[in-house]
Amino acid sequence: MDISFRRFRRSDALIVSGMIKGLYSEDPSGKTMTDEKIRSTFAQLGEHSEQGTIMVLEKDGRTVGYSILVNYWSNEYGGNILFLDELYVIPSERRSGIGSEFIGYLKEKRPYGSVAILLEVHPRNVLACNFYGRAGFRPSRYDHYVLELSGH
Repeated sequence: MDISFRRFRRSDALIVSGMIKGLYSEDPSGKTMTDEKIRSTFAQLGEHSEQGTIMVLEKDGRTVGYSILVNYWSNEYGGNILFLDELYVIPSERRSGIGSEFIGYLKEKRPYGSVAILLEVHPRNVLACNFYGRAGFRPSRYDHYVLELSGH
């Protein structure tokens, strides 16, 4: 089994768009995903790679997942935080080690010189909570709040 990770290319747009919709159809958060949001994400990260990137996860040359990584500076941590905004592996490839290898890749490569990796997971998503726990993530001591601004 050959697993590899690479940056998103425009030619990946259709398959990654489908996977993004797959993630949101499974997501218990209730947020909806639109083609417009997806196109905006592709454009923003394509034009401003310092803000983040989309990674494509491949197994034996086939695209089997994607991840959206966002970079930002944290005064508290004294360095760049890598926010793992989304990580999705197609259902037929889950529990095969691809996600674990990707987390290992992030720990080793430390994109953007990151000093920590942060993510959100819905507490009802027990499989994801267990996966991230096995990968070394621990619940933050902070509660997460959001203030949604008009139109988003």
